[in-house]
This record gives sequence, C-alpha cells and structure tokens, in this order.
Amino acid sequence: MEHIEIQQIEKFIISREDFTPGELDNITAHLAQCTYCKDHAEKLTAFYDGVSKELHNEPTERDKVFSEKILTRRKQVIPFRKPELAQHSQDALDTYFEIIEPYHRPLMQRFARYIQIHPVRFASATSLAGFMLVASFLLIKPAFEDKNPAFAKIKDYVLTVYNKEAEVIWTKSVVGIPDASTVESSQYRNFNANPRRLLLADIDDDNKNELLLTGSDIGKEFTEDTLYCFNSDGNIKWKHGVGPAIAFGKLDFTAYSTWLIVNIFVVNNNKSGKSKLFALALQRMYSPSKLFEINPTDGTELQSYWHRGVLYSMITMDLDNDGREEIILGGVNNNFDRACIAVLEPENINGYTSPLTENIPHGISRATEKYYLLLPFTNLGQLLSVTTYNCISVIEIVGNNLFRAYTEEIYGREEYDGKGIIYTFGEGMKVKTLLGDASFQKLHKQYEKEGNLSQKYGPEYLQSLKDSIKYWDGEKFVNTPTINKFYQKAHNYP
Repeated sequence: MEHIEIQQIEKFIISREDFTPGELDNITAHLAQCTYCKDHAEKLTAFYDGVSKELHNEPTERDKVFSEKILTRRKQVIPFRKPELAQHSQDALDTYFEIIEPYHRPLMQRFARYIQIHPVRFASATSLAGFMLVASFLLIKPAFEDKNPAFAKIKDYVLTVYNKEAEVIWTKSVVGIPDASTVESSQYRNFNANPRRLLLADIDDDNKNELLLTGSDIGKEFTEDTLYCFNSDGNIKWKHGVGPAIAFGKLDFTAYSTWLIVNIFVVNNNKSGKSKLFALALQRMYSPSKLFEINPTDGTELQSYWHRGVLYSMITMDLDNDGREEIILGGVNNNFDRACIAVLEPENINGYTSPLTENIPHGISRATEKYYLLLPFTNLGQLLSVTTYNCISVIEIVGNNLFRAYTEEIYGREEYDGKGIIYTFGEGMKVKTLLGDASFQKLHKQYEKEGNLSQKYGPEYLQSLKDSIKYWDGEKFVNTPTINKFYQKAHNYP
C-alpha cells in the first residue's frame, strides 16, 4: 500500500478547507486502512491539541522565573544577525528567525502560526533551540485577549469560532452538520432554502456572545431536534430538546415526534429589558409547528406556541411603531387549508392556534395572537393546483413598518411551481399592495386566452383577492383588518 506524504497528512489535520470533498473522503478511507499513516495522523492531532491547550494556559510563576534566566543569556546563545549562525545549527534556529525576524505581529501569535505550518519541522529542531523558544514564550501572554466570539462557521464538519480580529478562539468537531456560517444563517428566509443552524448572540446579557447550534441527522452527536448553547470559551452551557408533539383532538401527532429546528432568534426590546431567546421547530410530517422561548441561563422552556400546519418563514419587526418588535410567522393552516400569517407579542406566545374550532388540543389554552390572517386561494390555484391549499413561502422586511409575504401554489408544472400573489402589509396589518409575480401573470393570461378562466387578471381581480383576506377577531373571521379581541383584553388595550 502506498503511503500518504506526511505533509498531506499534516495539511489534512489543520487545513481541510484546502481539499475537495472527494479528496477528504479518499484520505479518510486510507487512514482507516493504513496503520502507518494513521499513526502519523494521531501523533500530529495530539500535537495540535496539546499546543492549542497550552496557548490558552497562563504560565506559572515558576515558569516565569525560569524563563527570565534563559532570556538573560539570549544574546550569547541566539545571535540577532542570521549570517553569524553556525551552519550546523542553521536548520534548528530557522524556527527563531522565521517567527521573530520578519514580522511585527505579537510574538505568541507568530510562534503559533509557525508550528501550525511546520509542526514536523518544529518537532525535529534541536532540543536546545526548541527549549529556548518554548521557555521564552512562557513570558508572553496568549496571542490575543479578545475571547468574545464574533463569527462562526462550519466547514467539513469542523466548527470554528473567531473573534472580531478573525483570530480562532476555539474549534469543535460537528460530524453530520452541513457547512454553514453565522453570516449565512442570519439570512434565513425559509427552512427549505436556508435553515438557521448557528446564532451568535449575548443571550444572558453578560457582554459575551454565546453560540447557539442545532444539528443534523438524528443519531449524530448534535441532532436536529435539539438546541445546544456554548459559552464564549467553547464549553457547553446547556442543551434543550423540542420534546414530544401534542394531539390536536383526534389528530394525534405524538407517534411521529420527529422534530427539526429551523430557526433560532433573539428579541431584545421587550418589557423586561432582557434578551428573549426563541426557536422555531417543525415536525417532519409538517404539522404541527412549535415556537418556544428558552431561558438563556439554564435552557429550560418558558412558553410555547403550537400551530396546526407548517410555518415556513418568520421575521421580527416593529410592525405598529410602538418601540417593540413582534414575531411574524407565515405558513399554512391545515384546519382551513389556507396560507396564514400570525403576529405574536414576544411576552406572551403561549397556547395553540386560536382560530381552531375543531380538533382542539387538550390541556392547552387558546393563544392570543395579535393578528391572525388567512389568505385566499386564487382562481388559477383552484383550476391547476395539485394540492388543496396555498401557503406563505417567504416573509421579508421591505421598509419601515412594512413586510412582504409571498404566497405559493403548486401547479404540477416545474416552471410555474412556487409562484403566486405577493402581498405587502403595513401597520395594523393593512394591505398596502398586492400583485401576481411575473410567472403567475403569464400563466393566468394564458388560461384566460384559452377560455379556462372567466375572471381576468387586473385591478378588479386583485381587489377581489384583497377583499377575501380573513382576519380573526377572537371569535370569528372578518374581512377588515382587526386585532384579536382577546389580545386586546390580555394587554389592556382600549
């Protein structure tokens, strides 16, 4: 069996992003079969683990005193002009000059960088040179003082956390979790396009960011039905599973309790003045959905909102210009087979979907959403859709007190699937604009021309859709923008 070059093994351990997925698989397979290369890989891994640990430890007083004695003789032992070095010690002392001479970065950072690039070369240096370097560095504090996470990414099943200077604070193996970053995760639109797996936020108001992570592939160390919270130093603070599903009357989902956490977010401007941490989870069967608040300190569940039907997308925004953000959810209501929008006050999300009139959960109170809307199925959807419902696929903020909701209908034609009506809502959940997207308009006009649709696309048709929006007033659906009366009562609104 042909062995892998030691440089490649070294690179495999410290710089996996330089390999293609295929190359990574080949090296992994080789190490599983070749004991010689596996032994090298294990030794290099142990070396890096040891260095990483030592770089985060403060030197003892005894170490410092001993280092002082070494450093007082440094001019006699290590000349500062490279040509004066004896040839036989050239290779060993290259370490010193390659770290110190050319750069102006902190000394410990240069040392760490060198051994990352040349671990074998460093380890093979003469014991005198190696010893002097290590002893000298004992006087130096860690390369950076900023241990507050500012960015995190997952690449090739390795989670790396950085400070604002892009210096690595800590790493962790996260086998099974796809590549992701806190930047990409912040662009959450819907769970199909980009579920949020990572979130950096100061959830406990201690001026240090915690890392929130949800996993993938049930059975791995980090699973998709559990939220994991790491302190700024990389130690696990707590973890919280979604828990069992509930039965909506005769519709019992508890036997299919396979959850997927699709979003993690924080609301800061609440009445208490403290951060509130939320997660949104979906059943693999697409119903029910669960929005829940978690205690940032210990991971216990504080309140939960149960929705019969999938919630594809969500945003937080100050909809009513009152200085406090609401949680806005979009998806489908399975009881009515219609696209729906729910607006919740973060202080009180408890309960189940309030408009339900049948198959009501036992032992759970009715929620007091601020607003709850159903959006109409179009005449084109009634003619072509392969499903009995439409849904909200994406919600996005488009301006001050304005957000846009995209409805989706499934026509069974790939070039048109995922198209529908685009609604823009403002303060009081009043519709500001609505129109069909370009594909919807094209298909609608095609079927008009063929005589399959009697109502033509235009202002009158769009007005009829607007008039068909249903608002839940707490007891029944009405056709005008209305706040849930039980929300008003719970929050002492006039």
